[in-house]
Amino acid sequence: LDIRFSNICNFKCRICGPWSSSQWHNDALALGMKQPGKKAIDKSILQPEAFWPQIEELVPGLEEIYFAGGEPLMMEEHYHFLEMLHQQQKFDLTLKYNTNLSVLKLKSWDVIELWRPFKQVIIAASLDGSGRRGEYQRKNQNWEEVLAIRDQLGKEVPNLLFLVSPTVNIFNVLHLPDFHREWVSLGYLGPFDLIPSILRQPAHYAIGILPATIKRKAQAHIAAHLEWLSAQPAKELAQKEFAMNQWRGISNRLVGEGNAAQLREFKSRTQKLDQLRGEKFVEIFPELASLLD
Repeated sequence: LDIRFSNICNFKCRICGPWSSSQWHNDALALGMKQPGKKAIDKSILQPEAFWPQIEELVPGLEEIYFAGGEPLMMEEHYHFLEMLHQQQKFDLTLKYNTNLSVLKLKSWDVIELWRPFKQVIIAASLDGSGRRGEYQRKNQNWEEVLAIRDQLGKEVPNLLFLVSPTVNIFNVLHLPDFHREWVSLGYLGPFDLIPSILRQPAHYAIGILPATIKRKAQAHIAAHLEWLSAQPAKELAQKEFAMNQWRGISNRLVGEGNAAQLREFKSRTQKLDQLRGEKFVEIFPELASLLD
């Protein structure tokens, strides 16, 4: 079962928008991305009195539930669903999450306590970089809190499979290999447990629009990273090959010349958001400063 209750979120990531994050609402209005009068929160359950009885009927046959958002751990409906599973003693299933790794409690709910009886919890953390780079890309992120939550999960959730699911984009393609190795060295992640996906939209954040000089630098970083990955031991060769193919796929996107029109849109959008948010792209990413020339 794949379920997304709403766009409620506490972050407003650069590569996101109001369709997936309620926090984007005011910035979207300022940028003309959203019409005045529209609500910040879009809920997918329009008739809860009909929805919950239908879900309750499905519970006995469920094997895996995938929660995404928005930020699912900020949604009251998510906790109501877990309580329903507890009431039915339906613990022989896998709970899977895409989460920004910022929330473990909501009101009186403690998600770690609710997770304890379940067969497995899979977290695919939406992290695009570390430190200031991560905080810039995922506005409202506090990197020290991310580290603290990762530590807590490792200590208190024994049935956890932890993955990182970054979105490869113009901001992080040069540094994603460094972030990957950093988290492996910290013991937060297995070498083949980072599963990148390549951003396609918005097009002005896609890696294919980068100038050829920056693409070549990124390819060199990825080539070195693939050498490092190939030297890492793996329990399953198929998992190792899958992970390495993801990185090869990123490198394959870094060919050809850039897209001048999309780079102009990137410059315009970045400068406007920097002004709205009191941030400075060139201070966080000096190696990409030429993109704003």
